[in-house]
Amino acid sequence: MFIPMKIIRLLLLLFFTAAQLSSAHSQPSTIRFSGSVFDSELNPNESESPVFRAKVELRLKDASLIVSTVYTNEKGIFTSEVDFKRGEYDAIVSKIGYETLTTSGVTVTGSRDTYSFKPIKLKKVSAPQTYNFRFSR
Repeated sequence: MFIPMKIIRLLLLLFFTAAQLSSAHSQPSTIRFSGSVFDSELNPNESESPVFRAKVELRLKDASLIVSTVYTNEKGIFTSEVDFKRGEYDAIVSKIGYETLTTSGVTVTGSRDTYSFKPIKLKKVSAPQTYNFRFSR
């Protein structure tokens, strides 16, 4: 039985194209993270106050590698798009006047392309005491 070379080439081309398409659909090339940052204390209206311009660093936990640095908007919301990599991600959130907070728990498996952190609440740092000194001659 003789199979013409053109048919073999066509079958190989179809096989490799199908393999590439199936791997492209199984995992996204980029993933999007989102979340929100609030002051841990309620304002006088008993509602949460968003923290504007809080720095959010996304870290791939296993590699201890910072993959993205973004800042929250006026509503305390951040989003970041990074190259796809499976693993567990942490968010390190900092802002002058607040304690730095590391939150974990977002595991990227490749089954979807958007992941959200639970709302993050930052605690204000108590103001340092000031002292008045008097010098005498």
